[in-house]
Amino acid sequence: MVKKLLFFSGILLLAAGCNSAQPAAPAPASAGNQQQGAVDQAGVKIFTVKGTNFSFSPSTITVKKGDKVKIVFQDDDGFHDLVVSGYNAQTKRVNSGQSSEVTFTADKTGTFEYYCSVGNHREKGMKGSLIVE
Repeated sequence: MVKKLLFFSGILLLAAGCNSAQPAAPAPASAGNQQQGAVDQAGVKIFTVKGTNFSFSPSTITVKKGDKVKIVFQDDDGFHDLVVSGYNAQTKRVNSGQSSEVTFTADKTGTFEYYCSVGNHREKGMKGSLIVE
């Protein structure tokens, strides 16, 4: 009986501690399959995009007009590349387990598709959106 009482007392203390006056940290905003990107010392926004048969993750990247953008494409499955429509931006075609990168300045606002240019991969859904605000 004493053990049970100590056990329930411990639970009550834990529950009381969880109800502290400190505000909880806000949950991260969910924006679907979107990535925020890191910023290096030179101010370049860096995004890692993973490719598989036949999708990209994240499927949406958002930047500001004038941002210098670096996309590191990691091929996790198959033979792919990443091309950004509206920009002269394209990675090399790489095999599974390899990566390639492209850097460009987002100098036009709008929504631009990025896609795999290998075969009919784009038609099979291997595409995403670059949003330049």
